[in-house]
Amino acid sequence: MTGTHQVLSKGQNAPLTVSDVAVTLTLDAAADLSALLVTDAGTVRGDHDFVLYNQLAGPGVRLHLAQAGQPATLAIALSGIPAEISQVRTVITLDDAAGRFGNHAAPVAWLWDGAGNVLFEYRIDGLDTESIVIALDLYRRQGHWKVRAVGQGYAGGFAALVTDHGVSVDDEPARIPTSATPVAQSTPGMDRLPIDMRKRLDLRKQRVAVSLEKRGAGQLKARVILVLDAS
Repeated sequence: MTGTHQVLSKGQNAPLTVSDVAVTLTLDAAADLSALLVTDAGTVRGDHDFVLYNQLAGPGVRLHLAQAGQPATLAIALSGIPAEISQVRTVITLDDAAGRFGNHAAPVAWLWDGAGNVLFEYRIDGLDTESIVIALDLYRRQGHWKVRAVGQGYAGGFAALVTDHGVSVDDEPARIPTSATPVAQSTPGMDRLPIDMRKRLDLRKQRVAVSLEKRGAGQLKARVILVLDAS
């Protein structure tokens, strides 16, 4: 790390004076980095405004996955963000959907400029049962870009976050490319569940599919037998 940088506290904001920035993380748990591009209404315009593991690019935003000792990086070209997008929300999601940030050291979000200098550091303290958290917001204010330290966790997890931001979830599970597809296929009896429950289950299965694929286990098959005793 080179040069001096500003340490942010929760809720604090600061102006950005460069147009090309990058977000990285320091944390002691396996986790994914993603981004939501949202309008003034707080929602995405469509699924293409959600940048994550299996959709690496959106308007002005590209996700570079972690490789060989290098952390995952969200590269953001602020000049390429569409005018109707008012903020880019950067999100951390634990790979273990049953995990909780409270069991790990506080994650740290770093914001860099295009030359590799650290601009801002934000240690996200106070997390407990959450498995997903909004780290930093990059947002427009009177024609200029600013950064805000958010640190907002979602106890409801991945499904709660994406539906709150308007990401559509089909009644039938979206197909994950590659051999992980069978994990996300429809489950018998799903059509009898309420639609909001179906959406939550679909999203959870998609996250499991992605997690298995990342670990090279996408082709594994298993049979689960559930026995209920009503006595």
